[in-house]
Amino acid sequence: MEREALHVLYDAIEARARSASDGRDWPCRRGCDGCCRRLGEAPSLTRAEWQAVWRGHLALPPAVRAEIRNKVERLGAAPVECPFLDTSDGACRVYAHRPAACRSYGFYRGRAHDAFCTIVEAALPALEAAGDPIVFGNQDALEDELARRFGPRVGIADWFAAHPEGEVSADGR
Repeated sequence: MEREALHVLYDAIEARARSASDGRDWPCRRGCDGCCRRLGEAPSLTRAEWQAVWRGHLALPPAVRAEIRNKVERLGAAPVECPFLDTSDGACRVYAHRPAACRSYGFYRGRAHDAFCTIVEAALPALEAAGDPIVFGNQDALEDELARRFGPRVGIADWFAAHPEGEVSADGR
């Protein structure tokens, strides 16, 4: 049930992203990894998001999983590079399983507008000139919904520390 609820939320994020980007030359695409290379802090995930990410992680080859775990163990102060980023091609290694923060970035804004993509920001005049004004999603409301439905976020280093590589599922079963 929690998994389905998370996918409903992800579908809503995708619909918002589509409504903003359809018919426009939106900068977010494979290879545009600016947000993944300069995170304000290490990723944090709800339990439901972690379970999805963990499924994607376990599907990767063992050498890639070891590389990701090593990157997680070396996470430091901002700016942080996402450990799931394949720096050779600017792509997410768990893209289909990525958390809400990754799905919404560049398409949602918080009230303070402080954690927004500078690439999208710079492109806004041209993007809006190509069509109707862009309606961004409300990041604060999205974060509140995630917390209400799925509980608190936990840092990715803590999730990895609690889940050894040989573990089959994200919830310990």
